Amino acid sequence: GSGEQLQQLGHPMLDGLLHGQRRWLFIAPKSFQRLRQQAKGVLEPASAFQFFEQQLGELMEDFELGSKRVPMYECNQKPGDVLFVPAGLFRVVLALHDSVSFAQKIVDSADLAAQTINSVLWNPDAGTIPHSFLAGPCVDWDWAALERMEGRGGLPPQNQQFIQQLMGRFVGDAQVENGHIVTMLAECAAAGASPEVLARTYCDALW
Repeated sequence: GSGEQLQQLGHPMLDGLLHGQRRWLFIAPKSFQRLRQQAKGVLEPASAFQFFEQQLGELMEDFELGSKRVPMYECNQKPGDVLFVPAGLFRVVLALHDSVSFAQKIVDSADLAAQTINSVLWNPDAGTIPHSFLAGPCVDWDWAALERMEGRGGLPPQNQQFIQQLMGRFVGDAQVENGHIVTMLAECAAAGASPEVLARTYCDALW
């Protein structure tokens, strides 16, 4: 009965089921907006189980979900089934049995590819130590250089000092450092396959 609540994906994806069985439901953006306007009291945030057990029937009976006016798309996913989910669709998925799947975001533009790569190299908004700050040691924690690279204002000085102290637990361990370096090299090598993508990344600023 576990799963993911109704949400919209901003990017296309592939999802392959390895084990179990899952139920999917998709709603196009225009249909969802129409439904949300009419069914505010019903279409509230809920788990996948609550959506299918409590909300779906009422949405179909009282608000025309599933009709030509407010279409929806449903399917059951079995082992070996791979679903392609276009960007922008609202979707909810419920595990009908214990399930194991593999999902992969599809990068379909140079901007999205660069954003994906940059989020691995330097992503202070995520705030995860050490993975959000891998680029720091590459420039000896020159925060001015990091600000120029990112093209926006940096973190407050007290935050900078705190992050450096936490990162100090990982910097100096050769195995950990090498792992970070390999991660960044792999991302930039992937960017190098497309000059258009590479130009939008932080790679040139780091090397």
